[in-house]
Order: sequence, then structure tokens, then C-alpha cells
Amino acid sequence: MANNAPMMNNMPMNNAGKGSAFSSGQDIIVTLQNQGKFETLLKLIDAAGLTETLKGGQFTIFAPTDDAFKAANINVYEWTKPENKEKLASLLKAHVIKESMSMDDLQKQDNLASLSGRVIKVTKIGDQVLVSAVKITGHPVQGTNGMVYTVEKVIATGEESPTTMPTNK
Repeated sequence: MANNAPMMNNMPMNNAGKGSAFSSGQDIIVTLQNQGKFETLLKLIDAAGLTETLKGGQFTIFAPTDDAFKAANINVYEWTKPENKEKLASLLKAHVIKESMSMDDLQKQDNLASLSGRVIKVTKIGDQVLVSAVKITGHPVQGTNGMVYTVEKVIATGEESPTTMPTNK
């Protein structure tokens, strides 16, 4: 029997209504891989030793694209050095919460606790949702163990922000 569900990026759409997500049918790591715009993030997740962590449990990840990392002028080679692993892990954990959260549920929040322990402030301006002053773009993608939201920038966290980590300058 043919599946006639609408598709986006070769993934069936979930027609649940407002705040609906596309369903990947894969864990969030494979979901990121299949999107084709998160190669830098995936390399950094691997270097920080977080790949297996993000394959187990339920998570929401606010995922900066390759373009977001490029705009921050981040030197990926420097970030992936062993001496930067702890700071890198902290930066990446600031993009993740330990529960799968739909867009509807996300919009009802004021603050979220990230895996790094830092607060992610949620703001709604018109039809835009921002997390820590960074805009969520596109539609969320539902993985088997969580949600992936594309964000337009790397979320700055203070000590582990893009301005204090090695850059290409």
C-alpha cells in the first residue's frame, strides 16, 4: 500500500496541526545526518564525546547549521583538539534539553534547563520563536528520541561562546 503522506526532505510530514513536525523515523543523530546541513555540528558532537549520549534518552536539540558555525568564524580544527573537549561539550550541551518538546509545548515555556545547566530563555515575537535570543528557523523534525530545531546562530553561553573559542581570525 502506497504512503500518500506529504513529504519534505524525503521525510513524511506529521499533519498534527499547529506546531507540527516532520517525522524522520530515526534517532536525532541520524536525523541530523540526513538533513545535510549539520556536518559541522555532528563533527563537534563526536569530538565532544556526545554522540552516544544523544542516541539514548529523550532530547530536544537546538541545532546550528553549518552556515551558523561559518558565520561565527569558528575554527573547527581548534575546537576538536583534546584540550578543548570540556569547553566544547559545555557549549554543545547548552543547545540541548533532556526531554522531547513539541513546538506547542516549547512556546508555553519561559525558561528551559540545558544539559550544561545553563538556562535557555524562550521568547515568542509574533510568529517567531527564539531560544536564548537565537531564532528557530524552518520546521522541527521529530526523531525517535527527540526533536531537532534548526537555529540560525550558535547559542552564546558566556565562557564557551563562539567569541571566546578558537576562530579562523
